Amino acid sequence: MELDSILPSYEAAIQWIKERKGATGEVDDGMKNQTLHAYSLTAYQNGLDDLKEALAAVTDMHRRDYLQFSFVRLVNARIMSDEALKGGSIALSRTGGKAKQRLELGFSLAAQELGRENVFLKLDFADLYKIGNTLLESQKRKIKRSLGGSPFEHENHEYFLGLWWTQFLDQSMDEPVKLKVDGSTAASEVRDMKTWKIWVSLSETFVASLPFIKKFYLVLEKLKSSGELQDSFYCNYELSTVDFEAIMLSSLINYVGGHFDRSEAAKMGVTIEELRGFYKKFFIKHEKEWLLKGQENQELNETLKSFAERFGLNAIPSFDTWLKQVIVEQMNGYEIDTMSEEDFKHLGGPLILVPNKLN
Repeated sequence: MELDSILPSYEAAIQWIKERKGATGEVDDGMKNQTLHAYSLTAYQNGLDDLKEALAAVTDMHRRDYLQFSFVRLVNARIMSDEALKGGSIALSRTGGKAKQRLELGFSLAAQELGRENVFLKLDFADLYKIGNTLLESQKRKIKRSLGGSPFEHENHEYFLGLWWTQFLDQSMDEPVKLKVDGSTAASEVRDMKTWKIWVSLSETFVASLPFIKKFYLVLEKLKSSGELQDSFYCNYELSTVDFEAIMLSSLINYVGGHFDRSEAAKMGVTIEELRGFYKKFFIKHEKEWLLKGQENQELNETLKSFAERFGLNAIPSFDTWLKQVIVEQMNGYEIDTMSEEDFKHLGGPLILVPNKLN
């Protein structure tokens, strides 16, 4: 079995599903009696409810036997391909989790195209694995290609992408592939079409962002090398830790404050008073903490869109949505109105200028 072969694209997977002819091979007694390693089924003990339900609806016993054989053959082949037996129960569980995710995702797309009751009439477990593998690996390859040749394919420069994107990359390249859309929810496995579409959308935002991130990175490196920027300018960052999120948040706050509409010198960073003004405009105080106003905050939504348009960032799909999430992740929950100058040294988010220091 060509376990790791994939179809060219999502569209090709749909066409393949529609054209696939359900074939039921002969299964002799030897095939029926194939066994599995004791730990090989650990990953499959929970979940797979949709597949189990669809499988239970298959009434042709000859077809059921073939599907059972197809499942056992897939599990064994995946174990052999990953050499999971050498790694013991942990490796077997990881291999099973990878295969299970691809089966569930493949079934989700097949059910979307064929109807749940028809999936196992046309497809077997190897087919479902191939579909799920296509959906995950084709997108992962796009992400990897976009990073190729950039500073960020190296771990020592990856930090500049910011916490949100580095976490997204780590979870996208992990097995099973996971997605965490905000800081208040746990990461979810990408195992159904709804989650997959969100993951793909975020992937497209990331890929489109990379040329801009690279440009900001190179400009920052140049300013650091020339001495035009120094650690002493900022109270909450060393230049070696400044990332894309910090630059975007600082630029947004300066934009809101009208800095870019005035004929002033270039300025990377915000004052404490400018930061507090941004909080008062777009956040609301809840007990002692300041929290970003809800989705109904039309003023912020319009500001994010106009900010993106002003600097050409609207070429990035859903850039405003990403930036809004970064604001939540980086700036929510602070007692901003009572913080001392010393407290601001420990604040993340935008670059905060040392009092009386402009650059």
